[in-house]
Parts: sequence; C-alpha cells; structure tokens
Amino acid sequence: MKLTGQDAIKYCLNPTPVPALLLHGEPNTKVKYKYQYIKTKLVGSSANDEMRLTEITATELRKNKSLAIDAIKAIGFFPGPRLVLIENCTDGVTSLIEEIISSYKEGDAFLIVTANFLPTRSKLRKLFENNKSTMSIGVYPEPPTVQEINSTIKTAGLGDIEISKDLVQLGQSMELNEFKQVLEKIFLYKINDNSPLSYEDISECVEISLETELEEVIDTICSGNTNYLGSLLKKLTAKGQNPTSICIGVVRHFRNLHILASQPSKLE
Repeated sequence: MKLTGQDAIKYCLNPTPVPALLLHGEPNTKVKYKYQYIKTKLVGSSANDEMRLTEITATELRKNKSLAIDAIKAIGFFPGPRLVLIENCTDGVTSLIEEIISSYKEGDAFLIVTANFLPTRSKLRKLFENNKSTMSIGVYPEPPTVQEINSTIKTAGLGDIEISKDLVQLGQSMELNEFKQVLEKIFLYKINDNSPLSYEDISECVEISLETELEEVIDTICSGNTNYLGSLLKKLTAKGQNPTSICIGVVRHFRNLHILASQPSKLE
C-alpha cells in the first residue's frame, strides 16, 4: 500500500502497527528522523534497553538472511511490542525482504525497511506498494509541514508555548532534526522565563545553534578529518553564514589559541 500526501503525514505522526513498512527517499537524515519518530511511537523509547529492538544493515542481511527472520520470530524477555529495522536497502535484497514478509504471523515483530531514493519501477517499492498488508512512504527534500513542526515542538517539551509564525517559518527553513536541536536550545533558554516566546528569543537561540555548528567546523579542521568539512560548510551557508564570516570565526579561534600559548595575559 502506497501512502502519499496527507495520508503519509498523518501516519508518520500517529503510526499504527503493520507487518512491514518501507521508508525511502532523501535526504538520508530525513528518512532516519521519520524512522526514529515512528519507532518511538510504535515500541516506545525504552525498546533498545529492553531488547525489543533489532537493527540490521542490508549488508548483514545479504550475509545471513536468518538474522532478520530470527529477530522477527524471537520471543523477548520483556513484555511489549518488538521492532526490526533493516536499513540502507536496495532492489538487490527484494527477494530476501519478500521472504521475510511472507513468513509474518500475528505476534511477530514489526518490520521497518529504509532505503535511499527508489524509482517508481523499483522492485522493492513494488513489493510494498502492491501488498495490502504493507506500507510504503516516500520521503522527499521538501520543507516540513505545519503538522510536523507542531508535533516536533510538543515532543521537545515546548507544548505550552504559543506557536508563533516566526517559529513555524524557522521550522520550514531547515530539516526537522536540525529544528529539533534549535528547539532544545529554546527550551533551555526559556527555563524559569514565563514570558511569551519572542522573535528575539528565537534569533538568539538560532545564533547559539550557528555558533555550535561553527565550532564543529573548527573541530573538524583541527582534527585533520576534512571528509565532512564540505557538508558542514554547506549547512552554515544555507543558514545565512557567508564564507567571509566563517573564515573570520575560524581565524579568530586560531589567533586566540596562539595568543593563549604565547602571551596568556592578553586574554585576561
């Protein structure tokens, strides 16, 4: 069964148990975020600690298909629903996934399969979309909906605040996972402050978030691991930071380190 539009949004916000669910699309971070949200709703936040959650990669499945079947059929030590994730799948594992789905019986663990972008002719997509007992949801690089933003705000502990247009616009300008991180900073920023959330409050917390990401760039440069430097720089520029300001921030950091090493009194 293929879910699109409002049906897909409603299911992701309030999922119901199904034998198998496929989440596919891009960016990968958005697919992971939806999986994390659905997982928490279906089996709770303690599923991993209670051994009710098994996460397997497609590579591991190819080597040993019994890993997934055994996990789905296993009887846990703790009461409650169980979940099995098979991530980073492609059409190459379609027959293995089909075998797992066909073996499903009531009481087995739920199965969630994640994949990157899959074309409409994908065998894996057709397997889920043509089966009435399974679901397929495409994830696309589009701004979050107001419903998704409101739900993210509530789960971040900000359910009592008035949801302003500024906060919604902020949520629509970034990925939900990044928006959640900013909301966590807003939550800490507004502790013991009962005044309405203002534009200034939001701007201050966004600046804190940008500073944190600039620190990540600096840490990456210092470690010499520049493989992820490009993606970090793209995030900063997408949020309004220009190359000049980024360079100034990095140079300031190393200048301060030099002053601290040579003449620490100048930092007093």
